[in-house]
Amino acid sequence: AKVVVDGETTGEIEKGIYRPGYYRLTIISNVTWLITVEKNTPFLKPGSVGASSNANISMVEVKGNKGGFISLTNTPQTVLISETNAIKTVFYIDLRVKPSVLTSGGKYSSPVLFLLSPQ
Repeated sequence: AKVVVDGETTGEIEKGIYRPGYYRLTIISNVTWLITVEKNTPFLKPGSVGASSNANISMVEVKGNKGGFISLTNTPQTVLISETNAIKTVFYIDLRVKPSVLTSGGKYSSPVLFLLSPQ
């Protein structure tokens, strides 16, 4: 999966960005499971003129069914756990970019890894 942050103005980045249901994950499994999330780069990749080259990925957070938002790091963190015995389940993961006065407006992206494991 990939995160694409499009904060066209510095003001939008300074206020923070919230995107409900940003990721759609469909899980097909006959055992109880959990999904972890992690990133593999320390910075968001700038994708437009004026975007900062040092926008830290930790300003990006995701929220599944494990409670509140968690910041993306290079350590796997549980974001979803199975809640039913259904073979097929669909979840929507919310995305939030924490407010930052240190990052200029622009388009940013970064790979994000979701890993499905048995519980």
